[in-house]
Amino acid sequence: MRFHRQWLTTFLGSLLLIGVIAGIYLNLTARAAIAGREIQNLETLIVSNQQVNADLQTQVAGLLSNVVLEQRAAAAGYVPIQRDTLQYLSVPGYVPSERPNLLNSAHAQAGVDEPSEYTETLFTWLARQLEVASTPLAQTH
Repeated sequence: MRFHRQWLTTFLGSLLLIGVIAGIYLNLTARAAIAGREIQNLETLIVSNQQVNADLQTQVAGLLSNVVLEQRAAAAGYVPIQRDTLQYLSVPGYVPSERPNLLNSAHAQAGVDEPSEYTETLFTWLARQLEVASTPLAQTH
């Protein structure tokens, strides 16, 4: 009788342990399936957004084409300029700059602060090294 109880207790304990492990496994599997489904939904959304972006870029390219811009300008009342109707306006006291500033203002303001060690070019460093190497040791002291 005692043997049967021990066997039954061991069997029920093993069954309970297997049930707990199976429950944990099913929980993890369900979580992985849900996460996989969410990833698939997000990938579908990404592809959809990429298609919408491509459509919008196509529309913008069409709106910025020369033909469309000319039509919109004509509809707004603009006409192409003729060389004989062109008039220049001189402004007294205006002095144009000597050359145009082609730098981006944000880039010009950022400025790179280089350490003094890095202001020498490779060729000047090499020339200095050759000069130092060519002088006799007696003259260096």
